[in-house]
Amino acid sequence: MISTPLFLVISAWLPQQGPAPLGLGGDTTKGIETVDELVIRESEAITAAVLEFALSEDSGLKLYVSEDGRSQIYSDFSKSESKKAFKRIDAMLGKVNLALGVPNDLAGLAEGEKARPLVGFMIHNQEIYNQLCDTIGEAGPSQADFMETSKNTTGFTIFAPEVTAYFHDLSVQEEARPDHSIGHNLVHFDLHRRYGILPLWIRESMATAVEDMAVGEGFAPWHLNGFVFTSSHAEWRGRETKKGVERATNLHSLFTYPANPYRDDLAHLGFAFATYTMLEEPEGLHAFLSAMEKEDAANYDRGGRSEFSAEMTQGFFDASFEPGFMDRFQKWWEKPLKWNKKPMKKNSSEARPE
Repeated sequence: MISTPLFLVISAWLPQQGPAPLGLGGDTTKGIETVDELVIRESEAITAAVLEFALSEDSGLKLYVSEDGRSQIYSDFSKSESKKAFKRIDAMLGKVNLALGVPNDLAGLAEGEKARPLVGFMIHNQEIYNQLCDTIGEAGPSQADFMETSKNTTGFTIFAPEVTAYFHDLSVQEEARPDHSIGHNLVHFDLHRRYGILPLWIRESMATAVEDMAVGEGFAPWHLNGFVFTSSHAEWRGRETKKGVERATNLHSLFTYPANPYRDDLAHLGFAFATYTMLEEPEGLHAFLSAMEKEDAANYDRGGRSEFSAEMTQGFFDASFEPGFMDRFQKWWEKPLKWNKKPMKKNSSEARPE
């Protein structure tokens, strides 16, 4: 961890040039703001307001920054708890880098240039959490209702700007882990930067697999359905997952899984797919995710979740992985690696090609 001067932290988090406007409402020739322009304007306002709040002496928050500057956590937990959590969060993001290479926003930096950080808040004080929600709602009126609702939950995640917060309310989540929740959501941000909007099943599968790879257990929420992992790595790499992989003749059911509502059998199969491909066939996984990214960019420009058909996803899969995938996949899961054992293969640290 490193400490970073205030002006560098602020400049590093300022929103970068966004995608071209999609023209979703509004007419720029008549001076009417488009939806994309509204999102960019509010994102900038939220970023500035949240930074002012988080870095103020009255916020009670302390900043923790990774060595590469890419992840930043603001915490009001004790120093020892915060450092331990931050180490785990950094380990989760490191597992993504190990499988998919150094992200382009780091690989392309000039000497001395700072990456736009992945930002999370780890809070146990109700008043501070409410102030954060109010700060975002006031700076971005379109987020006001969501922020008001979030006051009664254990956290939130927004993508414009990228901010995730965890509120440690022990009255409703005695077994929850702040580091898992924040790390899980920062993996979502990381994948979004790399590949755009991916189907929910692969995003959740990879984020929960990364939790397991980094710390040996999963506790983060499977979003949109209130599900919370409470099983240890022994169970997730154990009999239930192995039996599910053994029974699978193909991945068709996984490719049709919306991940909401949650299904335990398909969640385990997705976890198994993500774990195996990240550890053993990362080049194929990168090609698979890149194919989704290209398809989404070319044909799904209206926002929201990508909903690829099973046939389309199967086509991406067939083009990305060598023949015989199911045999290799099932063979590996007969006796999977322990969560803390390094695989034989080591991936290049270079950024993936476009």
